[in-house]
Amino acid sequence: FFHFHHLYKSGGTSISNFMDKTVGLRKSGKYWEGILPGSYESGNFDHDEALADINKRLEEGTNREDLPYKASYAHTGLRPVYGPHRTKTAKFFQEQMPNKRLRAITMLREPTDFRASNHAMIMCGLNAEIKKFNQQRAKKGLDQVCSPKDGLNVSALVDVKTQTLIDKCQSGAKVNVQQKKQCQDHANGVDIFEH
Repeated sequence: FFHFHHLYKSGGTSISNFMDKTVGLRKSGKYWEGILPGSYESGNFDHDEALADINKRLEEGTNREDLPYKASYAHTGLRPVYGPHRTKTAKFFQEQMPNKRLRAITMLREPTDFRASNHAMIMCGLNAEIKKFNQQRAKKGLDQVCSPKDGLNVSALVDVKTQTLIDKCQSGAKVNVQQKKQCQDHANGVDIFEH
């Protein structure tokens, strides 16, 4: 039984799709027959979903040693498999499929390409200010921008974020320790807009 540990931004979605079409063999409803349900190409392993399918098959008369699963995949790691620090996923596989020999596989990416891909994901998808900025652009019928090369004015976004912080401090809203220091610096005459 192979578990593919999909490291973020390392081309793992392609590997997961490849596993579906090779190890998974045929699709039965929502699931590929050889892939353990609970596997997500870009998400964590869902132990409850896997357990529900295992229990359903056992109730239908499948023997535990005949469960059809050959592989799983997720952002969730498998190792360590044994000992006091074994992962929840390793423990789950050992308890639910004790006759399967577990193997972990993963894929690494060249560090510079990884950083570039990760940076683009963070800038476009996870950074709240840029996401908000791109939503405003979309309302105007404009394409999203994710880097200064595309026309993103990072300085303007930082200014908006800084002004929001100053407004928060002046209103007495709760701020974290770092934000409090920035507010004190601003109150003491430091130009926190300089960048």
